[in-house]
Amino acid sequence: MDFRSGLTALHVTGRYANINYDWEYLDDNQDAVALELTFEQTPSFGQQLRLGLHYDAVYRANLLANLTIYDVLVDDSQASLDLIAGNRIRYRFDYRINRINGSAFGLRSTLDYADVGFDVPQTAVDPLKVTLDRLDFRFNDLSGELYWDLRQTRNSFTGVAGGLKYYSTRSDQLAAADTTGLFALQRDVYFVGKTYFLYDKLDQSHFALRGFRMRAEARAVHRFAGDAEGFTLNGDLDFLGLLPLGEKQSLGLDLSAGGFFEGSSLPYRYYLGSNNQKLLNNFKAFPGLPLGEASGSNLLLAEVFWRRRLFSNHYLHLGARGARLGNPENFPSSISATYLGAGVLGYGISTPLGPVELTWGYGREGGALHFNLGHWF
Repeated sequence: MDFRSGLTALHVTGRYANINYDWEYLDDNQDAVALELTFEQTPSFGQQLRLGLHYDAVYRANLLANLTIYDVLVDDSQASLDLIAGNRIRYRFDYRINRINGSAFGLRSTLDYADVGFDVPQTAVDPLKVTLDRLDFRFNDLSGELYWDLRQTRNSFTGVAGGLKYYSTRSDQLAAADTTGLFALQRDVYFVGKTYFLYDKLDQSHFALRGFRMRAEARAVHRFAGDAEGFTLNGDLDFLGLLPLGEKQSLGLDLSAGGFFEGSSLPYRYYLGSNNQKLLNNFKAFPGLPLGEASGSNLLLAEVFWRRRLFSNHYLHLGARGARLGNPENFPSSISATYLGAGVLGYGISTPLGPVELTWGYGREGGALHFNLGHWF
């Protein structure tokens, strides 16, 4: 068992495509063996430069450039940088050192943003003599953390992390009208400590027909400010599972649940909308709604769906999505309803450039048609 565990730990470093072994007994009692190991290095091991294209209604057109370099500074290390150019620059950086006991540690850093609009009660602004009924905000998030993956396998990661987050809310409308007395804009630094678990057994990242994926994360968040008090606790669970009905179709369940213990923390509040699968922090997809149209501090969301493969690479998706979104602190939200529901109809094609999808969502709050091209990043 220890021997096989060691082989798995070597394989997950990414250095080897295959590890072949053979042994021969050295005596009749079979108490000793001569072991022969053959390591086949991954063909792409060393340096990799990859490019990607993506389009969706949230981030518009994006170009991704990924640079991955192995054995940087020390053996069994990996440095990866994603530069994403669109309306604004985003990036993701990860430097990790893999250990042969199946663990890893390193440094992660990200820069991300989200543009969100809120409907507000009509507010007269003097001396400009204008009336505001909707405010557009940009949420900016710059994060850096040290992490330790206590256990990693081909399909799972379990670890802890701690780091700093700079989170700001900006609005050109408020800056121009000088309404800081009416709506406060924030620029704060937070300490975030967390523990996490990821297990992924889906048969493919897009249009999966079998398997399941689970993500769980618990956080302790502290804001560095004069009026801040202690830590805010937050936890999230995301689950996607599929039950095959033959080779070409499946029934699926997409579930998200999360909330805060007592008060909330702005960077990890919940926002629903769009069909984007790679959103900031606790922004969750909800086809039929614009990004961030509904927000709150606790969430229970689920979609039951049927998916079928047509031809060789075409997929049909039919689902019913519902959510309970609590907002006890009465933070800005265009939709005040606690319960939301929508029907979801999607058609997608798997291509070498990534998925090409049309998704239509319609519910009590209206509907919207979403289009995306390329891998999510």
